[in-house]
Amino acid sequence: MSENDLNVNFYNSLSANGSDDIVNELKIHEQNIQQIVLLSARAVGQQLSEARSILLSLNSDDSFDLWIKTIGISRATAYRQINLYEASLGLDEDNQNLLDALPKSLAYAVSNVLIKDKEQRSEQTNKALESVFDGDIKSLPEFKEALAEKNQEIASKDAELNYSIENAENWKVEVISLRNDYDELNSALKDAQEALAEKEANPIIREVERYPDDYKRLKIEHDAAVAKLEKLSSKLNAETNLRKELVNQRDAARERSHNLELRLSTTSENDDNYEYLKNQLDEANFKLKAQENDLNKKDLELAKFESATNYISQANQSLDATLSPLLVQINPDELESDSPLYSALVDLQQRTNNWSQTMSSRLSEVK
Repeated sequence: MSENDLNVNFYNSLSANGSDDIVNELKIHEQNIQQIVLLSARAVGQQLSEARSILLSLNSDDSFDLWIKTIGISRATAYRQINLYEASLGLDEDNQNLLDALPKSLAYAVSNVLIKDKEQRSEQTNKALESVFDGDIKSLPEFKEALAEKNQEIASKDAELNYSIENAENWKVEVISLRNDYDELNSALKDAQEALAEKEANPIIREVERYPDDYKRLKIEHDAAVAKLEKLSSKLNAETNLRKELVNQRDAARERSHNLELRLSTTSENDDNYEYLKNQLDEANFKLKAQENDLNKKDLELAKFESATNYISQANQSLDATLSPLLVQINPDELESDSPLYSALVDLQQRTNNWSQTMSSRLSEVK
């Protein structure tokens, strides 16, 4: 049973025996004693703070701890009193008096929060402190509960914000995808209309029967290219799904790190859980960095897959839609060596040879 519970039970037993006047008088004495204890603790804290500053000049981290041990003061007690004194330095006279009037346990807890820079405290934590000095919070359990409620409120608002951002991003991706689909369909429609007009003006003569071996070879190469493209597309989809999982893991690691930071901000350095929470936060930040690195690597891999997919798709479009049909449409019986078409085909052959040689040169440079 805590000291606060014992205190309440004692006063309740007196009130039950009809001794309310005695209870009121005892509470006045209790408050006076607490003020004297806090004033004394603050005065001792000033002396300890000044002594610590002197010992720090020796560049020895453990000199102060050794010194307070020799004068019979525990480390936890010393730093509680130092925090109480240093926290009061940032308060005006009225708030100093309010701090002195608080129950001892609440005053120590409030001072542990006050010594942190205001910029490092969350807005909700500052509101909890305001509630203490406004008199709305009068006990340590109430103060802890207020901090817990504020932290839960932060987590809830962050979750709502993240959900809204995620939905907005999803809608953005969907709109971009629909716009791309529209552009592709519109482009395909224009190409089909142009092809139809050209076909009506110049009927295509397919020489599949004249050169069946050529057509068969082109068909095999076409099917192999399509299969490779489909395989790459499947791999790209799998890698995209894996990236989504990495994003979820990164977001979970980020949320854990954020929650640990909130807990650590309301925990005194002298608290038994402080080092544990600090180690947990360091580990969470390490995992978060690892998740972000994994996600960056995955983005690079996806970029490579997308580049390969786009390149093969464009190459297939060029070969299958233009060059290959041109081969099976050529009728040597209708060509003459001095005709413009023959000259154009020779130029095309030279250009494709040059392209092939350039590609071979580029590939030979790959390590």
